[in-house]
Amino acid sequence: MLTTVASESSASATPTTTTAPAPSSSGTDDTSLQLNVERAFRDDPDIAVTGVIATVLEGKATLTGEVKTPALKQKAERLVRTVKGIASVENKITVNPDAP
Repeated sequence: MLTTVASESSASATPTTTTAPAPSSSGTDDTSLQLNVERAFRDDPDIAVTGVIATVLEGKATLTGEVKTPALKQKAERLVRTVKGIASVENKITVNPDAP
């Protein structure tokens, strides 16, 4: 969802319109939250190599992908919960001992 913000140009009296991402219900925009979650995954050596994907919509992170152990599944969820502004996490990661 996008929010339209109108502002008046100092060069003329004609208003201009710009579009900005709408903030999530947590007050932080989803794009920023997405980047922060991706950074948390990249910075963790165990999760960085798993290929787990997080998608953020309206402050809710949905996790998908496969990991080798239940511990890695839980770790990915814990990492996302540490990101300020994430309102909730839906963990759809599957455990497969043969996962890469």
